[in-house]
Amino acid sequence: LAQAPAGQATSAQARRASPPPRGPRALPPRGAMMSIPGAADAAAKAKEEVKKKAEDIIREKAHWTMKPFMGCCGTVPVANSTTCLVPAEHRSAVEDAIKKYKEA
Repeated sequence: LAQAPAGQATSAQARRASPPPRGPRALPPRGAMMSIPGAADAAAKAKEEVKKKAEDIIREKAHWTMKPFMGCCGTVPVANSTTCLVPAEHRSAVEDAIKKYKEA
């Protein structure tokens, strides 16, 4: 068998040393977006904005009897447990806002 000069690998050794990426490892890791400077801050800011919009929608559409409890217990928990008090014409908007809040 022929020996390669010192410091150089034969083509077979080079292929074994660095196989091409296959399967799930071919894609960048899921956290690759977070390696971009400022991406984590932007993602957190976007989540907070979604949550704030959802809370605003819930406060606007909520029945007046629910509003006193929102200050001490939280807007979304109160709306989630008292959706029966939301007027029928606003119920789907409140349920969508609760769902968006929980997803964010």
